[in-house]
Amino acid sequence: MTDVTKDLLEALKAAQAYVCGPTAWTQEQEDTLVEAMSKAIAAAEAPQAEPVDERVIDRTWARFCGAFGDGPDAPYPGMIAAFETHYGQSFRDKEWRTEAACWAAAWSKATARAEAALAEPDADGWIPWAGGKCPVPPDTLVDVKVKPRHEVMYRRFARNLEWSHDDPWCNHIDFYRIAGEEK
Repeated sequence: MTDVTKDLLEALKAAQAYVCGPTAWTQEQEDTLVEAMSKAIAAAEAPQAEPVDERVIDRTWARFCGAFGDGPDAPYPGMIAAFETHYGQSFRDKEWRTEAACWAAAWSKATARAEAALAEPDADGWIPWAGGKCPVPPDTLVDVKVKPRHEVMYRRFARNLEWSHDDPWCNHIDFYRIAGEEK
């Protein structure tokens, strides 16, 4: 056990005695407890505050990009080449990391929507949905299954549903079918 861990443990035990103990503490005892806790927290946080060599971050990012890249098991094949072609910048460029994250998210969403658009209904008529504009006329009565477990099914008019998946407060539609077309 490290000294930092011991100090934190002792401070926690003292705090437990203060909170759960049967006797009242003097102001001096409380001040001693607060000081011990502050020192233990500062000692625990100190290693986190040490500066990191930027070269280590750059090398790690480059290794990640190489692993993430265009190999046969890459999560988004072709993404790095498309990024570099579109932006005219290296994917490894530190200044473009935020752009790369946005690009990866957009790529993922676009491919999911493209796959969903090509999806055929299953045996019960359910069509996978990855978000986007409402795929049916607004006055169409539809059944929908929503995340997280697809157990709940709603029957609503399409105009009354949030189809886009952009609102984090709404249940995201994962499957839909035209009401009455169940098999």
